[in-house]
Amino acid sequence: MRSLLIGLIALVLLAPSASAEATCTLTPLSLPLFDATPLAELASPVATQAGGLISEDEAHTVLEMYVACTNTGDPTLVWAMFTPRWFSTTFAETGAHYLPAFEYEIANSGYVVEDPLEFISIDGIEMTDDGRAAVTATFASADLTWTDTLILMQIDGQWLIDDVVLVSPAS
Repeated sequence: MRSLLIGLIALVLLAPSASAEATCTLTPLSLPLFDATPLAELASPVATQAGGLISEDEAHTVLEMYVACTNTGDPTLVWAMFTPRWFSTTFAETGAHYLPAFEYEIANSGYVVEDPLEFISIDGIEMTDDGRAAVTATFASADLTWTDTLILMQIDGQWLIDDVVLVSPAS
């Protein structure tokens, strides 16, 4: 899991400028993250609302948005694609109340994307028992291609990434 997270962060921070197919229209993250809500609350089921079915067209749109936002190099747009629960379980210790180092990184960095992320295909969609969608997709960047399953959760009518599971490593 640690290597997947490091790989995802590296990809997000080193990815390219927006694709011609889609533009990033998300609202950037603002500081303090999540209005300084304690992380324990973000991880609770009350803080996230799962539900709804996702069509292949909707999944395609979500993944194109993810690629477009990643390719901007703007961390406030890249990380806007992830659920608050994902942040709390990925970056926080259980006793932490906020993410000061991560907020500093967001506020003080931007990256020039040299090898744009490309969305190649959706390889499968499955709804989970808890209302999330498991979308298996293939991506590429530079000369690397890999497959991930992105677990999407609908929050306030928008599908966001709630987890990422590596299916096949970059080759």
